[in-house]
Order: sequence, then C-alpha cells, then structure tokens
Amino acid sequence: MIRKPTSHVQLTLPGDAFEDVVELASQWVRGVPPFQKYRGSRRRAGLPDDMDAGELRSDTWLEDGDLLLRAYGDDEVWAVQFRHPQKNRPDVVWETVLLVDRTSGQTELTQLTTRTSKRGSYMASRAALVTALVERHQGLLEDQLLAGKPDVLWNPASVDAYVRTILNAPTRTVPVVVVSRRRGRDPVAVDPVELARCMVGSALVVELSNARVAYAWSNALEALGFEPTLGCFNGAVRQYLPDLQANLRRGRHSGHRLFLYDRAQRIGIKHRIETVAGAFLDDSVGPKVPEILDRVWAYLDEEE
Repeated sequence: MIRKPTSHVQLTLPGDAFEDVVELASQWVRGVPPFQKYRGSRRRAGLPDDMDAGELRSDTWLEDGDLLLRAYGDDEVWAVQFRHPQKNRPDVVWETVLLVDRTSGQTELTQLTTRTSKRGSYMASRAALVTALVERHQGLLEDQLLAGKPDVLWNPASVDAYVRTILNAPTRTVPVVVVSRRRGRDPVAVDPVELARCMVGSALVVELSNARVAYAWSNALEALGFEPTLGCFNGAVRQYLPDLQANLRRGRHSGHRLFLYDRAQRIGIKHRIETVAGAFLDDSVGPKVPEILDRVWAYLDEEE
C-alpha cells in the first residue's frame, strides 16, 4: 500500500485566532455547518451523529475497523487524527491530521490529508477546511503566498523583479507553480485558476499570460545563474520548490517537476488538475509526511 498526500497547509495566524481555528476544524471533522455536505460521508465512515464539539476538545478515542478518530486538546494545543475508508472502495483509506498550536504565542495550523491505496496514484484535492480558513483570514495571509488564486503576469518588464523577490526569495517556504502558454492567448494545458483552487494553502500558482512573459521568466532565471533548462515556456507547467539558490550551490536542478504541454494534454481532462497538483504535492510534501504524522501522533499517543 502506498500513501500519497492529497492536501497540506501550514498557516501562521495571531494567537487570538486559536479558538476560531479549532472551532472551524471541529465543524469540518463532524460534518456540521458550514461543512454539512460532508455529514453523509462522516456517517458512512462511522462517526456518531451525536458527537459534539466538547468531545473533540477533550481526549477522544474512537476506533471501529478502518475508522479511527483520536483527539487531544488543552488551552494551547489541539490535535486530531481522522482515518476512514473511501465509500465503495474499502481498499482506499483517507487520513487527515490536524494540529493547532499556540504555544509560541502565534496560532500555527498544520493540516495534512493522505490517501493510501495499492496504486498510489497522484490525487490532490481542494481542502474545504483550508479554503474556509484562507477566505476567513485572507487579510492576514497576504505575505504567506496562500491566496488560492493565481498571480497573473502580463508585462515582460515586471517579470525580473517578480523572479528575484518572490520566486528566488530565500525566505520562501511554499512552492511556486508556473503555468505558461504556447502562443498569445492559446488555451493552457492546465487551467491556472482551477489549479490554484486545488492547491490552496500548499502552493502559489503563477500564470505567464503570453509567450513574451514566459521567455522573460526564463531569461530572469538565467540572469540569476540558473540553467536554461529551469525555465517554463511553450505551454509547460512547472513547480519550483523553495530555496532555489541552495539547489544552485549544490548543482541540482532536478526536483522542480516539469509537465510539458503535450504530456499534460495526455492526462484525461477530468483528472488533469488533481493529477498534476498531486504530483507537485508529492514532490513538495511527500518527503515530509512521516515527520508531520509523528509530530501530531506524539500528542495523541501520550493520551493512550
């Protein structure tokens, strides 16, 4: 069985946002408003209808077959593990872990959802909880590159500054995913708006609106000492992992996955967004999955 990440986010909010984040996350786990559309799936997974917020704020352990719900909470930390099988696919298991921590004075949220299956297919999904948090706290997240909508670059003259201050910033902690066009306003292989919605909280999506902007992007990278092969143009879609300069010093340009236009087009349109986003997410988050799980499980295991 192969575990793949389907959504992930790390948000930093003010300390006084702790209760709001915990309340919203609890509503998502239980499938109650504003997440009532998940009530049926929670019921099928075996989550009791009468579970209330108070139960999730205290030490909770509920296990029934593939269903596992564990929670731990105090005034500074709230941790949850929620694992359940997929409807009509008992061989596919979904698991979400949440950690809300304000011991540092700020509210730090970590969310990770994984899908375990025999094939281990790439399958990113838009996390409703993350989307709700980003929408609710948008004004506080502008510096965290988590808008959930693409940055669109129209003018070649503005590209150099964007590459230097955003893409190549040593403090950047989230991937940048770039969607280019082949010519003018030709159709893109991957819709940047839908891709940004799917990857909300896990990446910043940038749309290069025309060929001149795409070539300016590649030229800006070369001016910083990167090889031409690290560019993104002619309809390609590429993810740039954080800390490009560290990769340059190590002589590494691999790891920044590239989907050429024709390759992306060969993926069925119905699953193209989730597959491309899933591959990018696996590159950026996949290696961190054991560490994230261990961090959350440490709180829950103490309560056994």
